[in-house]
Amino acid sequence: MRKIGLCFLSFVFVFVVCGCGNYYKVVDPVSKKVYFTDSIDQQGRGVIQFKDKLSKNLVTLPESKVMEITKDQYLAGAPVKATQSFPYCTEEDADWCGPCWNNPANTWCCKHRGGKDPNCGVDASTCKYCEGCHQGDDCINICTKPPKGAGGPTNIKITNATDKDVTIAFVTGASGGACKDVHKMISYQWIAENTTWCKNPQQEGGPNAGYCTGIVPKRSFVEVTRTGENALKCLTGSILLGGKLSCPEPTGFTQGEFTLNPTDTDTEAVDISLVNGVNYALTVNLPGKAWKVQDGGAAVTSIGPNVGFDGDNNKNGIFPPGCTDCVVAVQDRIPCPKITPNPKCQPTRICNIYRGGWTGGTVEYVISDLPKSK
Repeated sequence: MRKIGLCFLSFVFVFVVCGCGNYYKVVDPVSKKVYFTDSIDQQGRGVIQFKDKLSKNLVTLPESKVMEITKDQYLAGAPVKATQSFPYCTEEDADWCGPCWNNPANTWCCKHRGGKDPNCGVDASTCKYCEGCHQGDDCINICTKPPKGAGGPTNIKITNATDKDVTIAFVTGASGGACKDVHKMISYQWIAENTTWCKNPQQEGGPNAGYCTGIVPKRSFVEVTRTGENALKCLTGSILLGGKLSCPEPTGFTQGEFTLNPTDTDTEAVDISLVNGVNYALTVNLPGKAWKVQDGGAAVTSIGPNVGFDGDNNKNGIFPPGCTDCVVAVQDRIPCPKITPNPKCQPTRICNIYRGGWTGGTVEYVISDLPKSK
């Protein structure tokens, strides 16, 4: 049997190439997280930069321990379908493993909690090179990407915490992006036919895109609950407070957005959007513990409430007034320029809240009155 030697490289100011392989294993000297790459750039002063083969992210590190390995070592053994060898990740695992599924190529997650971010990879063989994911040549602490809809349908509850009835429009979106197959999507017609409160369905856009309208009684709630063959269909769209209106002056309207049980990604998403103005405050209560800000950011169990035009809406999960791209108001594409003429956008991309690799439970949108202006 041919033996393959291992070489160690050092990065100070000179990149030393020892020529014994064509892949590199890099260990972060601070977090001890392990990366793999096939090309490393020296940035000067002991800093290196490379593209991580597992996450596909660009990584910049200080002077680090680098081991050169061969492609045979990187791909040691035939790739194994992880689902044949390891159990599915559970709801409890989703709190840690969720960021792995932002990369659709990943199939497994290491439940080892040693670093800031989870180790994950594209096939079972690569677990042999990740800290806490192996014991010798045996993979340990591994769970695999659960099937879509593993936790069941994610439903919606809309609660009115005010002392007056609130009219809303329930909008369902067109196919594309996270939900490409119109036959696997909940339509505005389905909402009207399967709830007692949403009526007068109107098509607007593609075949499943449109809206129905209803009233959420004061100090009460309405729900969208899915069962049977429709349970795991994608539910994507928004809740418009005040009904289906176009830039009603002077306030515009608050909306809550959602993509639940997606069919073409592994990630659910919710947010509060003030891009069309603000007439109520919204709070969103989230089921379970696996919801994160953007791609694997801070964990959250609720977002909001938003405030009015002049208040601080720089909070997780909120698109500030007029800010269609979260951190910027796209020139000539502000939806209601008369209502939101001077957008103050987020300093960083914290507008979307994601849950990776798990579904189920009820997302609750709570309507309340805006705080009085000071």
